[in-house]
Amino acid sequence: MRSVRGISATGVLLALLLAAAVTVAVVVVVTHDTAGSGGSGLGREFDYTLSRLGRIDPALIVCEQVAELPSGLAEARAVAAGADGRIYLAGDRAVRILPAGAATRPARGVREIALDAEPQALAVAADGTVYVGLADHVQVYGAGGARQAVWPPPGEGALLGSVAVGESDVFLADIGNKVVLRYGLDGRLRGWIGQKDPSRDIPGFSLPSGHLDLAMGPDGLLRATNPGRARVETYTAGGDLELSWGRPGNAIEAFCGCCNPVNIAVDADGRVVTCEKGLRRVKLYDAHGKFLGVVAGPDSFGGVERASGEGAGPLRVLDVAVDPEGRIWVLDTHDGIVRVFAGKAAAP
Repeated sequence: MRSVRGISATGVLLALLLAAAVTVAVVVVVTHDTAGSGGSGLGREFDYTLSRLGRIDPALIVCEQVAELPSGLAEARAVAAGADGRIYLAGDRAVRILPAGAATRPARGVREIALDAEPQALAVAADGTVYVGLADHVQVYGAGGARQAVWPPPGEGALLGSVAVGESDVFLADIGNKVVLRYGLDGRLRGWIGQKDPSRDIPGFSLPSGHLDLAMGPDGLLRATNPGRARVETYTAGGDLELSWGRPGNAIEAFCGCCNPVNIAVDADGRVVTCEKGLRRVKLYDAHGKFLGVVAGPDSFGGVERASGEGAGPLRVLDVAVDPEGRIWVLDTHDGIVRVFAGKAAAP
């Protein structure tokens, strides 16, 4: 190969090609406008922001806040409602029990159940038995607060994120293995729910942000979130998928973002209350997924979602429960505040 003053002809050619590539790159940067100062170039339907989406038509808001209470917890994690009207709050290695009527008068006689680890989830049976989900196992407490049982860990990779209680079953959301575990009241594993099974039209859980929530309905069927698919699913105890509803999108009735809803609750009429992260909204749907209205919009909640510490896992999002009077208790785990909402016609 000939060379010119120590530089090969191939080297000269490569240098010319590199210069041309740089020139093209500069032209592309200038004309493409990656900073966006010249506009997106898309139609107006694509030009939206979270603040715009967060503005809710007042006509769609079906509830109003009737009470606001401090949780008394530095690290609030979960909220549940008992059949007798008591409200249970989990966090700080404890379960705090608010007496019935706490929404309408100052809470007095608050009791606590001390735990030996940080709780992640809880549920309360009709008889007052409390099921506390820790990271990898469940502890069971009687209505009086005495510990009755400690269940063994479900298995390798288990990470519990939610608990739901039926008449004869306890369901655990295993986020680590993307499955729902069905237990008997005696703590024995009975089966699995939600595993991908095309023959049964079960798509499997998609959990991009590590959230999987459960709630029992008055019909005895289990509701589960499938946030990566932007829907709520209804299962029998035997694992059959009876119903699914929900869709992604920016419309108020849809679920915004990559993975919502994150938490749910079901009232005595089978209506489903949903909580969303990112655009922090609480909404109400009927048992078949028809949008009924907004319980609370982003303006009702302060701060932003964040993890509680390095390596802490899922963001600190809204949790929700419905008491026997139909009031909706929303726990803002970011600021440790419990906000209570009631239908506008029933609100004082």
